[in-house]
Amino acid sequence: MHTIKEKYYYEIPKSELGKEFLWVSQIARTTMGVGYGGQAAGNRVVKWERRGNRVFLRNVSYEVVADPSLPVARAVQAANNDTIIMSFNIEAFGKNDSCVIDVGRLFTSEVTELSARTRLRARGFDASRSFIDKVKSFPTNIEVEVSQTYTSPPDLTPTAGGPQPAPNPFAQGMRAGSNATVVMHYSMVKLPERPMMPRFVRRARRLFHHHANRLRRR
Repeated sequence: MHTIKEKYYYEIPKSELGKEFLWVSQIARTTMGVGYGGQAAGNRVVKWERRGNRVFLRNVSYEVVADPSLPVARAVQAANNDTIIMSFNIEAFGKNDSCVIDVGRLFTSEVTELSARTRLRARGFDASRSFIDKVKSFPTNIEVEVSQTYTSPPDLTPTAGGPQPAPNPFAQGMRAGSNATVVMHYSMVKLPERPMMPRFVRRARRLFHHHANRLRRR
């Protein structure tokens, strides 16, 4: 992680390209009536990939999987290509051919996969009112906090006459004609080289041992 004036750069070691990371998005602080602080905004698995003078951040999906030894695995792979979240130009090369990229746009523009728009029920995003607050790097993770401004233009749909009810400041979601600046916290955590056992397998094994123990007691 490098900071030069108001620009933020990730230096990606060659050995980490193609490796999987867990990306966690969270609403750390919010505006009154727009969600709540600490609200989860999603998590996904991502990986960095180099193609020539560019680096791609790809979303890795495990919604549909198949045993690689089965014929159906080819069909699953063909229908489950990893989406490119964003493309970055390589700004420089570091030690051992590591790639240095400017990640500012990743956090200060609206990226569909990382956006809190749905959670906030917003209709727009204002990049001119969004900025990176702080970035901290650790041996296996990078933590980023960003102030992002979301908008909800006025609803111009004609309404019936008569007095309108006062807006509820504690309602979940943005009101028409309002703006909200929220602090988003993004964590990128390196996943273990040896994949963990899938949850459903662990549960199946627990159930198996549970019923086996009951049979033994009988």
